[in-house]
Amino acid sequence: KAIGYGHNFTSGEAYQFVNGITPAEAETLLVNDLKVHVYHAKQLAKQYSLRIPPDVQRVIVEMVYQMGYGKVTTFKKFLNALTQGSYSAAIFELRDSLLYEQTPNRVEDYIKLLKPFA
Repeated sequence: KAIGYGHNFTSGEAYQFVNGITPAEAETLLVNDLKVHVYHAKQLAKQYSLRIPPDVQRVIVEMVYQMGYGKVTTFKKFLNALTQGSYSAAIFELRDSLLYEQTPNRVEDYIKLLKPFA
């Protein structure tokens, strides 16, 4: 289940959200979640020796936010393409993914951020 800006919570945490949350609480959850997702994106960048521009870093952070770190690590061809600086191949890999089938509009937003470097 999720609340706010997509904060995933377990059934054990559900009691905290029985009455919903305020906009300020949603913002706090978002900021805290983003700290974790940025950390994980940096771990991926380190693991793959990525030297990528800020817009491409944003794509990685958003993918981690959307799918989680573990799932993004399965995008090996995409990540290897970024390592090689082959943004056209990275775009191809995104379009050739289940993620694209499930959320094409969101992935097209990622692709718009990658295209200037392709």
